[in-house]
Amino acid sequence: MKLEKKRMTWLLALTCLITGFALFTACAKPPIREVQSAEAAVERARQGEAPAYAPETFKSAEQMLAQAQGEMKKKKYKPAKKSALNARLLADRAYDEAQKNKPKPEEAKPEK
Repeated sequence: MKLEKKRMTWLLALTCLITGFALFTACAKPPIREVQSAEAAVERARQGEAPAYAPETFKSAEQMLAQAQGEMKKKKYKPAKKSALNARLLADRAYDEAQKNKPKPEEAKPEK
């Protein structure tokens, strides 16, 4: 009788643990802030002429952002967050590369 009671206690504890884990993973919050931040970073890079002066990095940032948005639609929030963070990093890198690669405006020549 004692052995069966102990077994039932363990079974109940295991069931609670599995249920709690399932609820925790099912109730993950969408990474809205991260995706919005990535969208803003990609737009900043676009405005900074990254498509022209850092095309490969910019394209990677756009692809990663699209991946994050797709994962959001599928409610795969953990991968979506990771993709959004990577998109932001790539967009920031594209912006920096574009600023570095852009031709510098010639300094104003003094008039004679």
